[in-house]
Amino acid sequence: MRKIFLFITAMLYCVSTWATEGALPGRFTINARGEQIVFSQGNLQYNASTQAWRFADNQLTALGVANANITEASYTGWLDLFGWGTGTNPTHYSTDWQDYPKFSEWGENAISNGGNISSQWRTLTNKEWEYLFFKRANATSLFGLGQVDGIKGLILLPDNWTNPEGISFYTGISKGLVAKTDYYANTDGKNYKYNEYTSAQWTQMENAGAIFLPAAGYRWDNEVYMEDSDLDYMGYYWSSTPYDNWEGYELYFDAYELSPQNKNSRIYGQAVRLVQNTNLSTGDNIVSFQTSFRKFIKDGQLCIERAGSTYNAQGVKLLSR
Repeated sequence: MRKIFLFITAMLYCVSTWATEGALPGRFTINARGEQIVFSQGNLQYNASTQAWRFADNQLTALGVANANITEASYTGWLDLFGWGTGTNPTHYSTDWQDYPKFSEWGENAISNGGNISSQWRTLTNKEWEYLFFKRANATSLFGLGQVDGIKGLILLPDNWTNPEGISFYTGISKGLVAKTDYYANTDGKNYKYNEYTSAQWTQMENAGAIFLPAAGYRWDNEVYMEDSDLDYMGYYWSSTPYDNWEGYELYFDAYELSPQNKNSRIYGQAVRLVQNTNLSTGDNIVSFQTSFRKFIKDGQLCIERAGSTYNAQGVKLLSR
């Protein structure tokens, strides 16, 4: 009997640390309860002609002007700038804020290279973005702006970060960004220049858990804007949190500023980087398997059936299809 108990305990430990396809290795604490997430391998993309979802092949990819094709229902390429909360209607491009009444989670869709099962991913809330940059242990030492092979963006480091041998990292704070109430800013305008990596160096950073959010710009209707003459390249990443009836919270950055609590009209098309909870026993949508259960493989992924419901390996309840 003791052997069976030890086997189940070991199996549950493996389940709790197992990561879905498309997840990067770094772990990031997102609240005072110590809950952690992993980031997806790249920004979310959608193909209107096939109604397919996927993650970009790598963290550096931003599709830019391709998003001007959002108005073409027959467009066979991929899009990656979405209006706020358009998880069930990703090609929606109205410029009337009243057409975005509530948030629909992008992560509820089956993502082809992210496990291909619905409800395995989610969008961070505004408070979780804030915690990452302001409140987790050593928060000010775990981010900085930079570029990889000339691609500009924001670098976010995991909780247990150690620089790979021979590679340096300069935090935003160490290069002059000053913490304000809920954002960081300076007047330098050179923040993308302090961390410059080759693709080979970035591979080492990524293997150690680093996250790169490319300055993907934004879309207004069917026009795409990536660079401002004063602010350099700009990055906008949606959160799942509404601010009021017409705005949503976002993570924003440029060469002068980083604001994880920024607000913007829901009509703008912006980038989405999904995450996945790593804790089985914590979080609103996480279940702890302490009673009898059955495990099986579906679509190449480990699933667990308990009390009439099915969960993925992270303990997230799966929607029936």
